[in-house]
Amino acid sequence: MDSISHKNAGRFLKSQTYLVTCAICLVLLFISSISFAKVVNKVIATVGTRAIFLSDLEKKAEPIIRDYKTGIGRELTEPEIKEAKGKILDEMITEMVLLQEADAQKIFVSEKEVLNGVDEVKKRFPSVAEFNKELERQDVSEAEFRQRIKDQLKIMKLVESNVRPKVVAPTDKEVSEFYKEHESEMVEPEKVRARHILIKVDEKRDDKQAYKKISEIRQQIVKEKKDFAEIATKYSECPSAKVGGDLGYFSRGQMDPAFEKTAFSLEMGEVSDIVKTRFGYHIIKCLGHQAEEKKTLEEVYDYLKEYIQQMHLEKAYQDYVRNLRDKASIKRYDL
Repeated sequence: MDSISHKNAGRFLKSQTYLVTCAICLVLLFISSISFAKVVNKVIATVGTRAIFLSDLEKKAEPIIRDYKTGIGRELTEPEIKEAKGKILDEMITEMVLLQEADAQKIFVSEKEVLNGVDEVKKRFPSVAEFNKELERQDVSEAEFRQRIKDQLKIMKLVESNVRPKVVAPTDKEVSEFYKEHESEMVEPEKVRARHILIKVDEKRDDKQAYKKISEIRQQIVKEKKDFAEIATKYSECPSAKVGGDLGYFSRGQMDPAFEKTAFSLEMGEVSDIVKTRFGYHIIKCLGHQAEEKKTLEEVYDYLKEYIQQMHLEKAYQDYVRNLRDKASIKRYDL
């Protein structure tokens, strides 16, 4: 089953296991951070004998705050920024507590494991050159990045050995009762499958130029009857160009609102007018629709069992972290 639309399960079921997600998110947070110019490098927190500096916080906070501003479409107020930085600092403290505990337990990460971790992140980039360019843009050395991977692998091993063994698998009765409590929400949402062609608006091409290019492309498809997939492969500036612009099936809430509204309004095989989003200009072709469908217990049993297991694991992890933090010597200072 692809997804279940209900408010309680969604936040867990969109990811892999909690432990893997934890590690990946930390790594991606690191790789997306951008160095600030000059920051007053004062100590803002200590965990035992180790310090967290203001520059460390600013480096992690900048991309998060930037992306959030983009998402809500406005600047953040000073109190909102301070609150966000406070939460990020708290996460950094937790990470340091976990690393210190991993060191205390003499958890070992081999060079081979680090290399495999680095390779996994590199695969997320079109090429090694693009990966190196990103590190250079962020003023992050290969050695610093490798250390970050090593730290996260240590945390994964710590949690795997201290948390996961304590988590009990959900019983059949527990799964059945959960289903009954949420039966009205056990639905596969309406989905649409679409291809698209994207022409970006960026520093290399302004709005007028992008619109002119997408208009010419649409004419080739609509008036000249050229194959949409072939044109998408040739011209689209989205990674999906490699598969003819095919985005697969997606439900509401997964795409840009303007893109989504158009995609769900199209008939099978219909090609849209030009659609503008924050990414640029698009042409969309509908490849199929799937209606909303209620699922039986049998159909979602494995899915729910995994979800409940995730809830148990989440609680065990939070309890473990809380206990470590209570025992640690932590000091925080005003930002």
